[in-house]
Amino acid sequence: MEKICFIINPKAGHQRYTEVIKKIKEKLDLKKYKYEIKLSKDKYDIPKITRRGIKNKVDFFVAIGGDGTVNEICRELINSNKKIGVIPIGSGNGLAFELGINKNIDKSINIINTGSYKKIDSISINHNFFFNVAGIGYDALIAKYFANEKK
Repeated sequence: MEKICFIINPKAGHQRYTEVIKKIKEKLDLKKYKYEIKLSKDKYDIPKITRRGIKNKVDFFVAIGGDGTVNEICRELINSNKKIGVIPIGSGNGLAFELGINKNIDKSINIINTGSYKKIDSISINHNFFFNVAGIGYDALIAKYFANEKK
């Protein structure tokens, strides 16, 4: 039985995470997975949760949020044999979209239950890893403004 840790960014997706928790409890295959659910308290919490999970021999991490949540977890999993899944509830969800994971929570959990996965590449710029997109200059400025918006 694999240990799975769902890491939730409660600020993503306009508080949709309560719906996701309910669906996990209803739909996750408990014959395959022993699970835990962790809510991040601030933007520095996700890497800490991930590192604790690695120490506790978690096999599989699931990001519940957007691309930022995915990136925070993936940065801790570089060069490990750990897997990551995504339940996309963020604003953009670019990586999930590229991997064929849509915003339907039931379908996302079904993908987790089937155990199918793909290896993906990453890029490092100035010792920072990225897993879908990276921007510099004007692109980064717009991303910074977007991150500070309330809606």
